[in-house]
Amino acid sequence: MKHANHIRSVSLNPNSTAGIDRRPPNNIAVEIVTDLDALTCHQPAWDQLALATQRPLPMSSSAWIIPYVKYRLREDERWAVAFAFDGSDLVGVLPLLICPHRVLGMNSVRLRTMFGPHTYSVDLLADSSRESAVITAILTALDKVNRRWHHLVLRRLSSTSPLFKFIGERGRSVRQYHEECDSGSFLATVGDFDAFYETLSRNTRRAHTKAHHKLDRLDDVKYVFLSGDDSTEARMEDFLKVDAASWRGRAGSAINSDPCVLSFYQEAIQRLAQLGWLEWHFMVVDSRVVAAQLAVKMGRRLIIKRISYDESFASYAPGNILFEHTVRRAFAADDIDEIDCFTDMPWHAKWRCEKHHYHHLWIYAPRLLPFVTGYLPARARTSLRNVPGLVSAYHSVSKLARRLRNRRQ
Repeated sequence: MKHANHIRSVSLNPNSTAGIDRRPPNNIAVEIVTDLDALTCHQPAWDQLALATQRPLPMSSSAWIIPYVKYRLREDERWAVAFAFDGSDLVGVLPLLICPHRVLGMNSVRLRTMFGPHTYSVDLLADSSRESAVITAILTALDKVNRRWHHLVLRRLSSTSPLFKFIGERGRSVRQYHEECDSGSFLATVGDFDAFYETLSRNTRRAHTKAHHKLDRLDDVKYVFLSGDDSTEARMEDFLKVDAASWRGRAGSAINSDPCVLSFYQEAIQRLAQLGWLEWHFMVVDSRVVAAQLAVKMGRRLIIKRISYDESFASYAPGNILFEHTVRRAFAADDIDEIDCFTDMPWHAKWRCEKHHYHHLWIYAPRLLPFVTGYLPARARTSLRNVPGLVSAYHSVSKLARRLRNRRQ
C-alpha cells in the first residue's frame, strides 16, 4: 500500500554572523579529489548517499557530476570534489567548481556548485546519522581546495538540504546569507487517480477530453513507459528527434544543437541507465514518436527532467496527454509517491501541483576580507530591501546608468 510522502522543510533561521566552527569533527577525514580516475572509484557509495537524501535529485549523483566536469566546464573553471570519510565509509560529498574572483584589486577564488540550464540543483550530501560532523569537516576542508577562497555559493538549494538544518543548529552556524530564488512543482500521487482527476478544473478536463476524442480518430496510438532494465540509452535517439522537432529546435536549445551538451547527456543517460534510475516515456502515433519525457526514478520519487513534443502534432496536445498518462501510471504504481516537475511552469497549476521552495546560499570564508567585502554587503542588501520604494529606485538608477554607458559606447 502506498503511504503519503510528507515533505519536511527546515525552517530557515535568520542569517548568522558566526564563523565556521573550526573544531575538527571526530573521526571524519576529508579528501579533495581533482583526478577523474580517482573520482570514479567512489561512485557506488556516492550514489547511495544521493539516493538516501530526503528529496533525491540526479544532479547530486556521480552519474550527473562526472559528465558535467568532462563536458560542461568553462575555460576559467576547475573542479574538485570533497569526499568525507568516517573510517572507510563515505559519509559526505560536495562537488565544487573553482572560479577566479577579484576583490578590491586582489585575486581570490569563488567556489560554487554546478548550476545552469541543464543542472538545476546540486546539494551537499551527508550521511543522516552524522550530518553536523560531516558538514563541519567539509566546510573546514575548503582551505584544502584553495586557501584563497572568498565564498562558496550553492545555487537553487532545496529548503530540505542538510545545510539549512546545520545552519539552524545552535553553535553550528556559519557566516552565511541566503535568499529564496524560486520554487518547483510536485504532485503527490497517493490515493485514487479518478478521484484526483475530478478535482481538476472543468476547463482542464474539457481540454483533455477534446484531445482524447481527436486521438481516438487515429489508427494506432500507444503510450510506452520504459523503466529499470527496459530503459537504456538505446532509446535516446527517439527522444532527440522529438526534442529537435519541438520549440527548442527553433530556439536552438535542443540537446543536439550543441555537441558539448549532447555528449554530456549521452554519458549522463548511460550512467543513469546503469544505475537503474532512467525512465523513458513516449507517446507513439502510427510508429512515430510525437511526445517524450526524460525521467529519473529515485526511491519513491519520479523526477521529470525534460518534456518535448513534436510541434507539427501540437493540435493533439501530446505533451499534456502524455503527462496525464504519466500521472495515471504513478497513482497506480506501488513504488511512486510523488512526481517532481523540477521547475515551476504555468501549466503545472492545471494539475494542482504543490510548490517546493529553493534558495541560493552563500557561505563566506572565516576571514576579514570575505566578511567586509561579501557578508556585510549581503546583509546590507537584505536590510535595504525592507525600505519602501528603495528597490524600485535602485532599478531605475541602474537602467539609467546602463543607458548612459551604451550612449558612450
